[in-house]
Amino acid sequence: MSNLKPGCKSPLRICIGMINSPGIPKYAQYTTMLNYMYATKHSYDFVVNRCPDDTDIDWKWDAKNEYVSVWYKPEFIKKYLKYYHFFVFIDSDAYFKDMDKTVESFLQNEDNNNPETLIYVAKDCKDKEICWTSGPNTGVIIVRNTPKTFELLDEWINAPKTDLCKFWKYRHTREQGCLWELHNSKFSKEIRIVEPAYKLGTHDGDWVVHLAATSGEYREKYFGDLFRNFSSENFSDETSINISYTTTTLYNTLIILLFIAIICIALITIICKQ
Repeated sequence: MSNLKPGCKSPLRICIGMINSPGIPKYAQYTTMLNYMYATKHSYDFVVNRCPDDTDIDWKWDAKNEYVSVWYKPEFIKKYLKYYHFFVFIDSDAYFKDMDKTVESFLQNEDNNNPETLIYVAKDCKDKEICWTSGPNTGVIIVRNTPKTFELLDEWINAPKTDLCKFWKYRHTREQGCLWELHNSKFSKEIRIVEPAYKLGTHDGDWVVHLAATSGEYREKYFGDLFRNFSSENFSDETSINISYTTTTLYNTLIILLFIAIICIALITIICKQ
């Protein structure tokens, strides 16, 4: 980590990352574009894995058992974290609602960017009123680059093959339940469960909206409408101006070329008559 250069606009080099496995419906395209816009706004890097080839064979994409692929999250984070001070994983059913709020401001406001905190995750809640469990929700994971973090990630990766987490290997809440086991057994200071959860990611989140436990149809309509509205508000005027300008320029150019052609024909005709 000591060799990392600062980011473009911040002392911290930060990346936003997503995993869009093959079976995820179209809503993932909308959230990917929205999260990409958030990343570019703050000069963060952005990465998406669709069908990674470096995952544990147990977590390969399988349409009949698609949810096992969530175990790839710690491997995915580990793969990219070495290049950044912080890596932010965000699920395909989540997006950054508050485009102005930065990762840096979250870290500062949450615990004064405490260097002992290695992983930030929201409490497993639907909204301000309903929480499913007292453990973490891994829809949004903010991870700090330290040597100990990689030890934690390695334990998370290997845990489903051990007594600590083998219960969760094919049971809901899978990687979330396992992270909770790691928190309770060894990493209570290092894994911070953010409360209230809406600060990090719930249906009514004020920074990140995470539509956990909803249907693909609902997500597609929600994120589709959101993306279309966002595009309309941010791109339509500029696009129409550019199109209008381009059309006008092309029209004027054609008129000039036509005028030049007429003059050339007239001159040729006069020369031929002589």
